[in-house]
Amino acid sequence: MKRWQLIAAGALMYLLLLIVLAPATVVDGVLERASEGMLRIADARGTLWSGAGRLQILDATRQAGITKNIVWQLQPASLLRGHVACDIELDSPAKRFTVTILRARVELADADINVPATILGIASPQLASFGLGGDLIVHVADLTIGNGGVQGNGTVMWRAASSALTRVSPLGNYELRFAQSGAAMTALLRTLDGPLQLDGSGSWAPGVKPAFNAIARVSPQHRQQLEPLLRMISVERGAGNYEFKLQ
Repeated sequence: MKRWQLIAAGALMYLLLLIVLAPATVVDGVLERASEGMLRIADARGTLWSGAGRLQILDATRQAGITKNIVWQLQPASLLRGHVACDIELDSPAKRFTVTILRARVELADADINVPATILGIASPQLASFGLGGDLIVHVADLTIGNGGVQGNGTVMWRAASSALTRVSPLGNYELRFAQSGAAMTALLRTLDGPLQLDGSGSWAPGVKPAFNAIARVSPQHRQQLEPLLRMISVERGAGNYEFKLQ
């Protein structure tokens, strides 16, 4: 073996050794910087290569949010292919999924993630004051986040939806399907069941502000209880119909 090959092999082994021995707290630091403090790994233990902790998704104040137990395991062979692939498990014994980090994008496929609906208030300040409750069951068929924006396909189920601003609970169960359509992402919302019927659609594309429009319909027996909430977030169109927009 030539001298330069020995040096390259030695450098590679040293790099792998650093990855194997680096503490899991390194992951917390990387996430914190990349997300501007919105993502943290609390109580990180293990190594950068294989570790566990508590994933925290924080709101704009960085004081409140939600927490999920997380376990990760890097795939050694992925480094030889010029990228990083990491197996993730949230709230054991949930099914593991793989996150692949390439030079210009991050890829995710076949992932099932359950989070409380309070995450909607973290994602959109418009929704934070409504005290949303219930559970979001997310299935990601495929998702790519890169310089060109976000592309992907999947579904989000909102089970036992509720709001702190009304005594009607649950409001219903809903399904949101998102899919890639050319350069744009589209979303379709439908009601599975419940007193508050929601149907809507939206889209977003690189360089264009996301927009979502929906119609809410309320049965006569719940209209009096739900009207105060609906008038706060939508425009009444008559006969128990309300229109609202998220932009």
